[in-house]
Amino acid sequence: MRVPSLRKHKSGNLFCRWGGKDHYFGRDEKIARQKYIKSLADWEVWKNEREEAKSIPDEPPQPKVEDVASDFITSRRIEFKEETARYYEKHLVRFLEKFVGLDMDLIRPADINEFKLWLMQYINPETREPLAPKTINHDLLAVKALFNWAAQLEIIPPISLRGVRKVPLGPAPDMSEPVDKVIAALSNADERAKPWLCVNYLALLRPSEVVKVVHEEGEWVEEGVFALDQGKMDAVAPIKRHCIFSPLALEWLERCHKKWTRVGTYRDSARKSCPINPKVLQKSAASHLIRNHEASPGDVELLLGHVNGRLSVTYYQPAWQRLRKLAAKLDLNGA
Repeated sequence: MRVPSLRKHKSGNLFCRWGGKDHYFGRDEKIARQKYIKSLADWEVWKNEREEAKSIPDEPPQPKVEDVASDFITSRRIEFKEETARYYEKHLVRFLEKFVGLDMDLIRPADINEFKLWLMQYINPETREPLAPKTINHDLLAVKALFNWAAQLEIIPPISLRGVRKVPLGPAPDMSEPVDKVIAALSNADERAKPWLCVNYLALLRPSEVVKVVHEEGEWVEEGVFALDQGKMDAVAPIKRHCIFSPLALEWLERCHKKWTRVGTYRDSARKSCPINPKVLQKSAASHLIRNHEASPGDVELLLGHVNGRLSVTYYQPAWQRLRKLAAKLDLNGA
């Protein structure tokens, strides 16, 4: 860098220029040179500071929470379905409300635990009610997915959120309906959907489950419970549990077994024609056995498939006849 020279202004003042400014020293040449020499010492200090500032590389800006979350949601929208992106967008709103403007890499597991406590005291401004435990757990799952994604892309250092536990859900709400209401709903159902709905109730099946049965030599042979996948029976991965059919359930199977592969028709017609949600039928059947027929919760869990399949075969095999008699107590009274 060249030493700034002493020059004469058109006004007669002597000056030099450095640091983007003109430094004037007056008209007297002797006094001006003395001031100029002193100014060179200041210029030397300024030059050294400027060179040191240039030698220090600029640190990249730290990623902000809202920027990382926006990129994460965009990636979910590109790599998965639009519903997946909307799910994360919905459950990251409160996280962004709490941590907006902060550096992503400064958030630690202790902060997420404090965030969980904040969610447990959060009041929804729309409903004026606290958040349900299930909603809080979904928020925590979305936050964990965000941090895992950012760590995999090396946006932030790896962080473990295993210590952030879920909120206990507590007992599930009772979704069952009284017997007379269930029977009335099944009686008024569409004829195409009625056999399916009756079997769901009598066999304690979920709406997303289908029992594959084979009619051999006049008898029904149970092959297993299958899950519905986008309206089609998934015959590759049957659910490992037994389904107990009562004689009344077998009669309804006789009416609908030819349409087992057309599960899309069942699903659509059942949702449109049944006044009661098909999910409620299984809950109602279980409640009816416990309340009206003094069935034990353990037996009902086995009928519902909540017991591990291997355990049910090993420890409950002698009880199948008793459980069949228990399932036969479910009646539809002409539905």
